[in-house]
Amino acid sequence: VTLFGQSAGGMSISVHLCNKQSADLFKQGIIESDPLGIPYRHFFFFYISFYLFLKYPIEIFVPWGPHVDGMELLEQTVDTFRKGNAQKKPIIIGTTSE
Repeated sequence: VTLFGQSAGGMSISVHLCNKQSADLFKQGIIESDPLGIPYRHFFFFYISFYLFLKYPIEIFVPWGPHVDGMELLEQTVDTFRKGNAQKKPIIIGTTSE
């Protein structure tokens, strides 16, 4: 199985490559336009957000998306790749211009 994702989907592929629990589910990945330099929120953010949601409109927050939870995603994916701790699988990385 080859996983492919573009933009948010590319982020998902990176998360799978950094998560040892999904190691047996695919053989290789294609990452298109993953903004690796944008850090994911830490799980603690969601506790703080709960109180902010009570005070402000939900539209100003973006509570979904990958987050460092210490269980499935131990650290930022860019750090896992940088340290060489991601799964050792063939990948293709690309970007789009539009």
